[in-house]
Amino acid sequence: ATGDRRPQNLPGTAAVHPNWRLPVADARGRPVPLEELPDSTLLRILADIFAHDTADASAHDTTENDIEESHGRPGSC
Repeated sequence: ATGDRRPQNLPGTAAVHPNWRLPVADARGRPVPLEELPDSTLLRILADIFAHDTADASAHDTTENDIEESHGRPGSC
C-alpha cells in the first residue's frame, strides 16, 4: 500500500490485520481512490522512474553464464 504508514506484512496477523485491505494512500497517509490515480503527479513520476530503471536494467542484462564466467559457479569457492 503505497504511502500508507501503517505496518504491513505483520507475521501471524492475517485475520486481524489483512495486508490486502490497506488502501493506496498519498504522502500524508490519506486514502486515495483508484479512480484518482491516473491524475496523480506522484504516480506519474514514479512510473517514469521505474520505466527508466527497467530500460537501464534490460540494457545491462546479465545471464547466469556471465556470472559464472566472472565469479565461478554459485556456491563454489
